[in-house]
Amino acid sequence: MTADNPLGDRLDDDDYPAYTMGRAAEMLGTTPGFLRALGEARLITPLRSEGGHRRYSRYQLRIAARARELVDQGTPVEAACRIVILEDQLEEAQRINAEYRRAAEESAGRAEPRRGATSTADPPLPSRPPGPRGLPSASDVRDHASMKLRCAVLDDYQGVALSSADWSPLADRVEVRVLREHLDDRDALAAAVGDCEVLVVMRERTPVDAVLLDRLPRLRLLITSGMRNASVDVAAARARGVTVCGTESSPTPPTELTWALLLGLARHVPAEARAVREGGPWQSTVGADLAGRTLGLVGLGKIGARVARIGLAFGMDVAAWSPNLTEERAAEHGVRCAKDLRGLLAEGDFVSLHLVLSDRTRGLVGEPELRAMRPSAYLVNTSRAGLVDGGALLRALREGWIAGAGLDVYDTEPLPADDPLRTLPNVLALPHLGYVTEGNYGRYFGQAVEDVEAFLAGAPVREIV
Repeated sequence: MTADNPLGDRLDDDDYPAYTMGRAAEMLGTTPGFLRALGEARLITPLRSEGGHRRYSRYQLRIAARARELVDQGTPVEAACRIVILEDQLEEAQRINAEYRRAAEESAGRAEPRRGATSTADPPLPSRPPGPRGLPSASDVRDHASMKLRCAVLDDYQGVALSSADWSPLADRVEVRVLREHLDDRDALAAAVGDCEVLVVMRERTPVDAVLLDRLPRLRLLITSGMRNASVDVAAARARGVTVCGTESSPTPPTELTWALLLGLARHVPAEARAVREGGPWQSTVGADLAGRTLGLVGLGKIGARVARIGLAFGMDVAAWSPNLTEERAAEHGVRCAKDLRGLLAEGDFVSLHLVLSDRTRGLVGEPELRAMRPSAYLVNTSRAGLVDGGALLRALREGWIAGAGLDVYDTEPLPADDPLRTLPNVLALPHLGYVTEGNYGRYFGQAVEDVEAFLAGAPVREIV
């Protein structure tokens, strides 16, 4: 039995791996290529003899025969393998349930003891090795008749995951639980969700890497909000037989929040609101105008282009730069194409970041770039914290290289209680709210339900590879 073989080998004394690949293919009336495909789909993994030849057990041949039957009916190989796994789960659950019933009847004296029984005490349940990924062992089965899968939704800070979507289509097949508190500790997280076959994660709140995946041996389906999540090691998940799926995500909420931060900085909204609440001075600041000022956009993708349109509506001079931006594309959005990043930062009264974080863009805005900005300029980041050198940004804010910053993303989230970004007077900081709206949450969790349904049907949707 191996970690990448969901059904295991289930060998016993009379079911040894006696059949070579060629012989197995001949018995099934198929080709060795089909058996290799089942291996790639992690349905069966042959053992190797001392000579290095692949050999299959009779149980594996029965599994392969069922998969071939489904494929002959037009089912794709990967979907057929998932169906066989689910069928096997149900069969095993029914067998275990029958054993429980038999044991109860024998204990109550309503049934004849099984042949060979020498005691009137309850017979032990049939033993089975701990289940590999996707197949629970007897001691793990909760609902023996229905074999409900277990699903955990992580980091539901607001406690709205279950009310944001209709989860009822999964009610008879999946047991859903929600974790509202963020768990930084790996041991605590593994203990909390180690029994789950399905995991739903929200953006980059909880990293899912190879180390964590090894602590989650039952995991079969991992769902992330959005179709891109740098905190999920997709390759490691797939190598362990875990399907990774995503959801759609609207660019509108982060666009709106970008402008909430920018306007808050320009008009000193936090300071003035606090003064009103606390009985402070009536008007103590003078706001910056937007009309006629320069808005510099680092990135002109789906979000950046929307931010640009709003800037133009305010009467701002909008310029943009990104590694691949052309003058033609910039002109399509009615903005100027800056020659380089330093030039854009030097002329911008407000600079907003809208790039994907990658090896190419990590640390893109460092000390030289921040020093190139005007002392009266503001930096807004609703994209990814890694785009900016965090240490250089702290120095820029403390020493007055720039006027201030509006931030919604951080290197560590939740932001530690003693982080200086929480208390700097020229920082408008929000707890990563860019995507947090009713519409987006409805989309995330509604499509998470769809992802689970499709996976159970053997045809995953929005799969991330």
